[in-house]
Amino acid sequence: MNVSKTIVVLLYMLFVYATPVFAQQLNPSETQFFINPYLANPALAGMKPQEIVINSAYRSQWDKVPGSPKTIAFTADYRSPNNVGLGLN
Repeated sequence: MNVSKTIVVLLYMLFVYATPVFAQQLNPSETQFFINPYLANPALAGMKPQEIVINSAYRSQWDKVPGSPKTIAFTADYRSPNNVGLGLN
């Protein structure tokens, strides 16, 4: 019983620690959620009653590097009198 438990633990450690780990870049639209929540969740269109909400965002990283990432977003949403949210992204 101890030998099989040892083998299971060793196999577990082999698979867990031998698996490569990759660092992913965050999605820029998700990092701007508090500024423009409509980018992450379009169901939020029309949350503010009888107001037209217009948002725009521009983000540039590493300006001096050629081909550096840029993010541009424009959204607008409106709540109609029939409680229907209309959005433009």
